[in-house]
Order: sequence, then structure tokens, then C-alpha cells
Amino acid sequence: MSAAPPLKLEWRTSSSFDWEIKVGVRTFKLHKCVLGEGTRSSGFFMAAFNEQFEASGSDLTALLPAVCHDHIETVIDFIYGQEINIDSDNCVVLYKIADALQIDALLPIALASIRSSDRSDCIKIFRIAVDLDIAIEVIEVILYAMRLSDMAKLASTADAYSNQVWSLLFKHYTQKVEEVRVTSTLRSPHLTSSFENGVRRLVINQDVCQFQEVDPVGISSCAVRLVKTNTCYGMAIGVSRHDANLFTKDRYQEWHNPGVGGFVGLKGCWGLSIHKNKLICEGAVIADTRCKSEFFEGKVIRMDLNMEEQTLRFLCQDQDGKMELGVIQAGFSRYASLMFTVSACCHACELQVLHCCLSETQYELS
Repeated sequence: MSAAPPLKLEWRTSSSFDWEIKVGVRTFKLHKCVLGEGTRSSGFFMAAFNEQFEASGSDLTALLPAVCHDHIETVIDFIYGQEINIDSDNCVVLYKIADALQIDALLPIALASIRSSDRSDCIKIFRIAVDLDIAIEVIEVILYAMRLSDMAKLASTADAYSNQVWSLLFKHYTQKVEEVRVTSTLRSPHLTSSFENGVRRLVINQDVCQFQEVDPVGISSCAVRLVKTNTCYGMAIGVSRHDANLFTKDRYQEWHNPGVGGFVGLKGCWGLSIHKNKLICEGAVIADTRCKSEFFEGKVIRMDLNMEEQTLRFLCQDQDGKMELGVIQAGFSRYASLMFTVSACCHACELQVLHCCLSETQYELS
């Protein structure tokens, strides 16, 4: 005797309904036993059944914002045990409906989708969340994943947010400005980092540091003071692919070589080799700065990465003024994520990250 097929709940074609839901101009004919019981039930409907025992339906038109009305079918499908698609286009709206209807099973699923959304969608998700007056802790989840450049864009429209949302945005923006991303797998104290008075101090030895993600569409600028360069032939500053795999011992041995010029001599890396005094594009020399390596000590080097023009520009500044060191032209926009990066090999070199500015316009060094 074969097993009975699994029970499949279907609301669209059922004729034995006992509860109606009205949302805008649409009416949905459903079942109280499904809405108010089971692992995907709604606390809102259960309360409605108990409080209005003679009633036969609920009008959700005023309870749910208009933008939610077109998504109520998806939520009903979920309650009835069906698989639903949740993505960056509907995750916030589904969270709002689940919260309003007290569907505890849907809330963590929608929140997980919000948390895992692509970073390029964060501004869109944030704005929807603010418009729907989503809980502040959910907005914080969105801000935690957001790029600094996107936060800067949101900050320019501060009047659109409540004081609570604006305070949260400002807190996360300030934290990200002060953060430095230090990633290393080498098993010794090769790098120390501290932050004080708006300046990030890095002391680096036999290591690479990716310290700031660049804007994938605009202009990203970074100013670094080379406090102590010694005679390190691995010292370099520039940009690397986030996934360039710079932090293994094998990769360290590749760029720990006088002929390579630091991390900029590797695939997926571009920048200025301080020891070689040259601009290098994935190992190929692009330009000679005609400066001796000791020239750079104490100087401020500014990098401007322009994704529209596909250029990485280097400027040097000291008390005598500014000097252009050269420009690297490459297909930077082909890569999903790029990082401002520094490296040093044999001696304890010191750098100060003075500015990281991700915006549509370049800035002048003070």
C-alpha cells in the first residue's frame, strides 16, 4: 500500500473558506485554522479570531502601508507552507508585513535576506526601511553592511530622516571613517594600528594592509604620509583587488623581492613602489617618478582613483607644494571590489592615513 501524498494547502482554489482578508480593493478568502495555528501562523489573526468571534474577516488596508499591498499574496503563500522568493526588492516589505501581522516564522527569514543583500542595494533597502518606519535595530543591520561612500550620499539628505535614524546613520558613518581594515594571516606581530585625532597610524613590517574599500562608481581619494620608509624594497602604496589573496606566505615571498617592488608587482595590484620609485601596473612599470626612495620619507602622497576615467593618479605634497608623480590607466571598473593598500618588507615602516574620501569630487590636501 503506497503512502498517502503530503497534504498541500491551497487557498486560491479552495471553496471551504471561513475568513476573508481585505487589502485595498482586493479580497482574499482564507482559512482560520491555517492563519491562526501552526508554525507559520499569525498572532494578529489569532487575536482577531478571539476578540471578534462573530466576525468573518479583517480589513488590513489601513494597517499595512500601500507599498505592502502588492506583496500580501506572497505572505499568504508563506503562511500556507509554500516556498516564496525573498530578495532585495521585497525583503524589507515582507519584514514590515510579518511584523505587523506578528508572523514570527517569517521575521528572521526576511531579516536574514536584508542582512545578506548585495552591498550595492543598501541605499535602496535603507530608503524603503525608513519610509516603512521599520524598527531601528533593522535599520542598523542595513547600515552595518553599507559602504562608506553610500553613507556619505545618505548624509547629504539628512532632513529626510528622523532624529533617531539620523543619529544612527551618523554613528555608523563616524565609525567607518575611523575604521581600518587590517587583514593578515602571517603569524607574527607584523603590523600595529592606532587611531588618534583623525589620523590612522600604521607600523608595518613584512606584511600587506588593505585599509579602505574604494567607491565602485565615483572618485576615491586617500592621503598617506610616509613617516618612516628606511631602505625597505617592499614598501609600496596603491590599490589591490579585494580578492587578490595577498596574505599568504607564498604571496609574501613573491613580492618580498628587490625586483618586484612590493605588492604592486603582483596580479590585481597597482601603485607606487617606493623602493623602485616607479608606478607599476600588475608588475609592469608604467612610469618613472625620477625621485630617489629617500625623497618620499616625510612626504604626503595622495591617490585619486577615478572609476569613470579608469585612472589612478599620484600626487606628492610637502612644504614646497604639490608635485604630480604620474597616472596609471587600467580597467579598474572590471573588478567588484578594490582596496587602498600598503606593504613593507624588512624594516618597520610607518605610515599615517590622513584622509579617505569617497565622493564624486576630488579634495585638496590641507
